[in-house]
This record gives sequence, structure tokens and C-alpha cells, in this order.
Amino acid sequence: SSRIIRVVRLLRLVRMQEIMSNITERIQSDNLGQLVQIGKMVTLLWTISHWTACIWWGIGGRETQDETWVSLNADKVATIDAQYLVSLHWALSQFSGGTDEVAPASAVERLYAVAMG
Repeated sequence: SSRIIRVVRLLRLVRMQEIMSNITERIQSDNLGQLVQIGKMVTLLWTISHWTACIWWGIGGRETQDETWVSLNADKVATIDAQYLVSLHWALSQFSGGTDEVAPASAVERLYAVAMG
């Protein structure tokens, strides 16, 4: 049953590509075409940032005896939505030079930060 679900997901991706190429073909204006391209790039950036943030949060939120960025910033990230927003902020800042507000506290976090940066 998991194979069927994976096939359905792949078919959705193929269908989405068909829809995007169809929309791109129908756009006659150069300005609108550029706007669509920018929208696609922004969507890609947000998607990559979301997954980067989720992995960063997963590494920091794991049960361990080591200190993590979540445990060091417990006063700032008391709720799950605050943790996600801080993680997303960290992920977005990796594309623009980094931030010192939230820093890796363990070796695993540092390794992930190096891989992302």
C-alpha cells in the first residue's frame, strides 16, 4: 500500500509540472513571465528553508544529555510555533550570511550548520 501512495505522489508531481508548463506557455507578457519565474524561485527558496528548518529543529529538539540550541534558548522558544519560527529564521539566514542569535550547541548541530552554510 505504501508503494501505491508513493506512485500517487509522483503522479501529482508530474501533473504539477504539466500545469506549470501549460501556464508558462499561455503567458504572453514578458513581465508576467518574469513574475512567474520569481514566484517559482521564491517558492523553491521557502520549501528548501522549511525542510532545513524542520531538520534543524529535529536535531535541536532530540532527547540527549548534551546541550542543544533548543535547551540553551528555552526562554525564547517555549512553544512549538516559536521553535519553528526560530528554526525558519535560522534556515533563511543561512542563505544570507548566518546569524548569531541561535548558534549550534552540539557537535551534531555544528556539523549540520557547516553542511548548510
